[in-house]
Amino acid sequence: MRGRLFLPNQLPKLKSAEEDEELIAIIWPIETLIKDFNKDQKKTEHQIYLNDLSESLGVDHIGGKELIDQIIEGKINPTKLLCHPDLLPLLIKDSRVAKVLGPRGLIPSEKRGTVSTDLNRLVQDAKGSLDWVMDPNSGLVIAELGKLSMDLQAIEQNLMVLVDTVGDLAQGGQAGIKKVVLEAPGLPEIIVT
Repeated sequence: MRGRLFLPNQLPKLKSAEEDEELIAIIWPIETLIKDFNKDQKKTEHQIYLNDLSESLGVDHIGGKELIDQIIEGKINPTKLLCHPDLLPLLIKDSRVAKVLGPRGLIPSEKRGTVSTDLNRLVQDAKGSLDWVMDPNSGLVIAELGKLSMDLQAIEQNLMVLVDTVGDLAQGGQAGIKKVVLEAPGLPEIIVT
């Protein structure tokens, strides 16, 4: 079981990209992004435009086939991957992509809302959402609900939204949820009752 939910309290962006783990990457046909440029312009001018576009959208990386190669090589490790339908076959047909993105649940799909022709809506939905996956064998759901810098009430609200969503989808409602544990690197776990 997997899903996407919208958190009432957004996770804050930290000052340093190294400190912040959320990286959004967009795979999009370059031709549609640079349609304003004529073919005589240099590639460096196209790259400057793409960098400006990614900054204005608030995403970390934007590109076409070359971005897929960077993800496969491990140069970019996105936590969310958004894709244009025209480039989805490039991701699906390449077995190297499945090896890298599959275990992390990052292969884009229309069903999960990570494939669309509307770039602005796609980015807006991705920024305000949390994708979660349940391990079918253990029933364990792992999701990032907040950061240590967030208010405790904000984390609690995010947790309740996740519990309600998963509980509604699981058989037996919330009675099907046996245990909730909050963890943070370097800190003891907190068992929520």
